[in-house]
Amino acid sequence: MPPKRLPAVTIYTDGGCDPNPGPGGWAAVCKRGQRSWELSGSQPETTNNQMELMAVLRAVESLEESSAIALFTDSQLAIGWLSEGWKRRDPECRVLCERIERATARGGHTLKLQKVAGHTGDTLNERAHRLAQSAIRNQQSKI
Repeated sequence: MPPKRLPAVTIYTDGGCDPNPGPGGWAAVCKRGQRSWELSGSQPETTNNQMELMAVLRAVESLEESSAIALFTDSQLAIGWLSEGWKRRDPECRVLCERIERATARGGHTLKLQKVAGHTGDTLNERAHRLAQSAIRNQQSKI
């Protein structure tokens, strides 16, 4: 019997801080067929890299069924850490990477990360960026 084909989901993520380190925000724009949803959040003291990874984690955790995930990010570090075996020296980022790996396995997902050039007009990447920036501004207003 051939392996079951997983439903495809496309996810664009972004994260950032202002300043770095400092108040941070993350966001994900997710699409499966005709259904789409957006996620975002913030933290008062974090780094750009942590927010990039948090966006990936929250997006993977949001999936209710096993999926073949095509995840687009402008973070070469996230791709390197999660797909290319780069060393994870930052302990916070190491923990986030491990959580992403566990969430992917627990959900029965496959995860393919792909580099997207930031700020080049890609509609979903730009939307994720705007959501992450909004989350940063909202966090800054709480301080």
